Amino acid sequence: MIETKNILELFKPIVKEVLESMLKEEREIYLENNPPTKGNGFYERDLKTAFGELTAIRVPRTRDNGFKSALLPYRKRITEDLDALIRAMLISGMSTRKIAEVLKELYEIKISYANISRISQVGIEEIQKWRSRPHQGRICRGISGCYGVSYQER
Repeated sequence: MIETKNILELFKPIVKEVLESMLKEEREIYLENNPPTKGNGFYERDLKTAFGELTAIRVPRTRDNGFKSALLPYRKRITEDLDALIRAMLISGMSTRKIAEVLKELYEIKISYANISRISQVGIEEIQKWRSRPHQGRICRGISGCYGVSYQER
């Protein structure tokens, strides 16, 4: 049987390559809009994603230090999809310790309980509103990838 961890491991190089290409293109757009400046190589950083940790991502820079990526904001180390996964686990009632264990096991990501708590505080009011909302009366059933999703009509 194929493990989720092994499948996700296959995608890491592809995700990294695509991200680096998009970052280069983003810098090219910046250089076109700011003609006097030029590219100035790359710096490396790591990013934690739902595919696991991507290491040594080559982030382009410019000589004027004016280029700021919208795809990979400054100091951002965890992607939105991983952040959403953590929130989903919290919504389902998992403890921060259990979430840390799941992330370590599935994605080989070591994240502290304190950081999980911090992430969970962002948008916690919206989560509570969503959980206590009245049902609107429709049910949809769909399959996305290998996940089945149900929503019941009332």
